[in-house]
Amino acid sequence: MVIKRDLYLNKLISVQHNGMIKIITGIRRCGKSFLLSNLYTAWLKEHGVDTNHIININLEDRRNRILRDPDVLLQWLTQCPFELSTGRAFSSYGEYNLQ
Repeated sequence: MVIKRDLYLNKLISVQHNGMIKIITGIRRCGKSFLLSNLYTAWLKEHGVDTNHIININLEDRRNRILRDPDVLLQWLTQCPFELSTGRAFSSYGEYNLQ
């Protein structure tokens, strides 16, 4: 069963092009990653965003641990094959807890 989370999805959609970073917070396992990685990504695709312009990075995956450093992440993103500043790229990053 999928919980649609329309309220949160619509809030995210309404501010997608305001130039600000969006931070989704909530208790563990409440659907933050699902909202971004599934619902928002599906909405973007339905509205014509090319899959190659959607970046999802799971920062809990040890293979991505180098990207936990903000400077390394920025360098990696600027080397992507499309221009991030055009607003045509959408990215989401999985939770990383420093505890």
